Amino acid sequence: ERVGLDGFRLDTVKQISHDFWQAQRAEVERRLGKDFLLIGEVWDADRFLAKPYFANDEMGALFDFSFRDRVVKLMNGSYDAARFGRYLKSRANVRAGYFLAPFLSNHDMAMLLSVLKGNKQKLMIAATVLMSIEGPPVINWGESIGRSGGIWPNNRQVMAWGSKDILPGAGIERDENLRDQFKRLIALRKATPSLRGNEFKVLYSDKDILIYKRGTDAIIAINRAENPLTADMKALEGEWKLAFSSVADAGGEIASLPTLSARIFIKQ
Repeated sequence: ERVGLDGFRLDTVKQISHDFWQAQRAEVERRLGKDFLLIGEVWDADRFLAKPYFANDEMGALFDFSFRDRVVKLMNGSYDAARFGRYLKSRANVRAGYFLAPFLSNHDMAMLLSVLKGNKQKLMIAATVLMSIEGPPVINWGESIGRSGGIWPNNRQVMAWGSKDILPGAGIERDENLRDQFKRLIALRKATPSLRGNEFKVLYSDKDILIYKRGTDAIIAINRAENPLTADMKALEGEWKLAFSSVADAGGEIASLPTLSARIFIKQ
């Protein structure tokens, strides 16, 4: 009411009764309006665990723990890309007007970059998917500059500020190139409604390749293999322009996928 907040992030939601959250939501709407967002942390939340919180209008969104879990499985090889694509198709199937908010890391778990053993190419594949699926994406502090803390307490390291005279964190190295990639992904998501919408279609998938379409004008192509691969995209119609690539010298052909890469194409 005093400072114009847009919402609250609520911790350990499942430790408190549904009756309380229903009363809380009603009071929030009365005082702050129906559009004031409540986003809750329910550990292990997915589209199934979200049902009671959305059915009774207790939360507007929940953090999507299932996404972090499946991203790790994709990148460590326990999920193939085709299975990951099937997961993405169904992950956001929740009550209309409510959202699962995907994330890569949070303050209670090891940073994804740590889990990936410092491999920033794999991190950018995950970030590209994060920014191209339904639900408000959540970026943990320092994720976009290469913070790589492991399990507690290292997962709660201070924000690195590099050459900026900001304490704590002044003088701690940060990856500005990685930050630029995140910024480009964010800008592209903002500029492309299809990347935020609910239309999702797998165009091609196999063990290491996933190519999916968002809406009518965006295609995302990922290759998790440590070698370049090709996909059969002969049936694809229209002219598509490369709008983002996680790797340099990626080329503009959707069917030719560079090593450990994620790319976004926009229809012309």
